Amino acid sequence: MQAPKILPWVARKAGITEVEALDAWQHALAEAAVRAGARSGATFHRVAFDRFVALTQAR
Repeated sequence: MQAPKILPWVARKAGITEVEALDAWQHALAEAAVRAGARSGATFHRVAFDRFVALTQAR
């Protein structure tokens, strides 16, 4: 899955680099796959993006 186009904006708002945001996105995808049980569907996408935002805010 490609990184969301909003990734650079989220990175700037969180005060992190785009590389760090991309790393957070990869971690969010892995965690969402475990939680949702698959790498597709609305639940997976919602969990992935919510986790991505939480990870960027924590950095």
